[in-house]
Amino acid sequence: SYTPLRDLGRNGHVNKGNGIKHFFNPLCRHYRFNETMLPTVSVIMTTQNEPDEWISISVESILARTPPELLQEVIIVDDNGIPGQHDLPANIRRNVDESEFETLKALSPKVKVIKHSNREGCARSRLSGAKVATGQVLMFVDSHIEMLSSTWYHHLAIPILENPHTIAMQTIDVIDDLGSKDYSSGVGPLQYGIINTEFWFSYQADRFGDYMNPLYPDMFGEDELEERKKMKYQAERPGAREPYETPFGPGSLFAIRADEFWRLGGYDEGLYVWGGENTEMAFKMWMCGGRMLMVPCSRVGHMYRQHKEKDGRGALTRWPPDLPREMTDRLGCAYKNDTYTGKFIVLRHPADNFTRITTRNNLRVMETWVGDHPAKKAYYKRLFGRETLAPEFQRFIDDWKTDPVAQKQVEIKEQNKCHDFEWFDKYVMMRLTGRHNPWHPDNKKYEQVNCGNHKAKTCQACPQGNGKDWCNGDCSWCEVLQTCFHHDEKAKMC
Repeated sequence: SYTPLRDLGRNGHVNKGNGIKHFFNPLCRHYRFNETMLPTVSVIMTTQNEPDEWISISVESILARTPPELLQEVIIVDDNGIPGQHDLPANIRRNVDESEFETLKALSPKVKVIKHSNREGCARSRLSGAKVATGQVLMFVDSHIEMLSSTWYHHLAIPILENPHTIAMQTIDVIDDLGSKDYSSGVGPLQYGIINTEFWFSYQADRFGDYMNPLYPDMFGEDELEERKKMKYQAERPGAREPYETPFGPGSLFAIRADEFWRLGGYDEGLYVWGGENTEMAFKMWMCGGRMLMVPCSRVGHMYRQHKEKDGRGALTRWPPDLPREMTDRLGCAYKNDTYTGKFIVLRHPADNFTRITTRNNLRVMETWVGDHPAKKAYYKRLFGRETLAPEFQRFIDDWKTDPVAQKQVEIKEQNKCHDFEWFDKYVMMRLTGRHNPWHPDNKKYEQVNCGNHKAKTCQACPQGNGKDWCNGDCSWCEVLQTCFHHDEKAKMC
């Protein structure tokens, strides 16, 4: 029996009594599958610093809601590390329920646990699981999820059968990470996965979404502006049932054939902790002859670990994870050979160790898959305020050039005769979202400045009558002129 598994039926307490059926398109239940034709699946679950019972809920929902003949195994990768090894502190596993892993292994011989001696991060942990998996399909999941139907896998497997060069992703419904751990946030929206100017994953609600923005006179020529004013906006949004293509997706909760995963070189083993693995996988899948799909009928509850909550062990910090100094020093993110490596200024602020590592990861992905395209310098300009890298960040690129695992990814890119970033921008980003990549010059007309807690067309528009308290983010206040200026303009104008 699965004790922690919650009642998701019509009379359950999830979503304030509506039950999980509230989330599904009714047509999804009418599908019928020939399970003898579907490939087997290995579910790879990475975990670190997980609150009590969430690993159990995640594993048990998979065991209970996946046909046994299709479920090859559930591989749990324990990435908490072992105290005393690799200079990890004695309390590195303070938030781990050690008995939980043994209890889960006792549930089924299909449940296996890999224990890392060091903290490796998302990409390297998923690689550990993928290397020992024996299923035809690899399914990557987090350890704070809940599968929401007994056909979650079937809906992912069908598009993979249709085209083996496919990543099939689940649609996410949000589990609150505080209080009741309920689904009170409601149904997850169907959106296109994109990236923002800081190279982080984001969403766009519909294709050609610029028509929803205010028609500023300086955005378009006079004729085009008049034409757009006459247009009646018709949103092109994803269907609620059929899988649809998307440029990018989250870092987990997706299925891919095992042989396809390895054709693409898996993950760059130089991606540590978190960040970069989802953009890398999207680039290589699209550029190297594949596709990425969101699948509305395969739904999963997912808890974003964004808050802090007190429990019986005191304050439990969920995110970001603890970063042992051994790791940050080894990656040159603070000290290297006992020498301080630099200031690490990101978005005009000193970066903490987590931001340093995630920026390092993004620079690696940018170097491999964007290359010398103008988008790279535009990204540098956005993040660092300059088109060249400061020495502390340039060191990451120098390391990339001599790192065997990074150069292995370059070789795989050449072996697969992958397209370049210009092709991706034109035939993936523009085709699917109606917009170019976020650093494209054409996006100038859509740009808004970050005022702090809100956005505006210009810094001068940030205050909205509230003065300097509303002039933050990309902007700063000029006391002499009592005006809000962009950081780049203030020195000249104030």
